[in-house]
Amino acid sequence: MIDNKRYITLTQDEVKELLKDKKAILLDVRTDDEYREKHIDESVNIPIDELEERFYELDEDKTYIVFCAHGVRSAAGTCILLEKGLTNIYNSQEGIATWK
Repeated sequence: MIDNKRYITLTQDEVKELLKDKKAILLDVRTDDEYREKHIDESVNIPIDELEERFYELDEDKTYIVFCAHGVRSAAGTCILLEKGLTNIYNSQEGIATWK
């Protein structure tokens, strides 16, 4: 895990390890169109530009891994959620563009 002072960034292998045991939920912050075009099954989609207004839809007792296409929007989304008081939030180092 890489500590970026404000949040923890996970590698793809670390993300997959958390997902394996259903310990986390993937939060896709790409646009609705991007999500419809390609997405990871069982991920939740809340576009970054709607996240501040819709964060309440997330269960604060669950763990979320925020991801996007390449990692820029996910970092911003992670910060938004932490600022809103959610604590079990991680950033995915790699986005869906490199997902295997």
